[in-house]
Amino acid sequence: MKKPRISYVSNSNNRIDPMLPSTNRYSLTHVGLDPPLLLYLPRLVIRTFLRLFRLRPPCAPGCEERIGEVFSKKSIICWCISNHWNNREQNKKRMQQIGLGIGSDVERRRMRRMGGWGSELKRWLGDVQKMVESRRAKRD
Repeated sequence: MKKPRISYVSNSNNRIDPMLPSTNRYSLTHVGLDPPLLLYLPRLVIRTFLRLFRLRPPCAPGCEERIGEVFSKKSIICWCISNHWNNREQNKKRMQQIGLGIGSDVERRRMRRMGGWGSELKRWLGDVQKMVESRRAKRD
């Protein structure tokens, strides 16, 4: 039997799901990261402008920001604004199906929603770290 693992799922969009299928029976949990738009959009805008003015390195070598792209419909800022609510709705539906403690598919309940301003995610990651450390200590 394979070791269980944690799958991080950013949304239920079909472009991501094939890499992390919700039917994976070896996965301990799926984490739906659902931060408020007001949390990540300002960070994204600041990062984009810092890269545009060459105050920070590009995301990848040779991928410098250009002013025309920053204000186009193809920009990451525009993409976030136009996709945020759709992704949130998709994750909500997915939680109704496979959410821990609430999902209608009892056998596949694995999804956790991490929303809010980050404390919930930090607390959960801390709990996971403690669990891993205790298992390592028992093994050694």
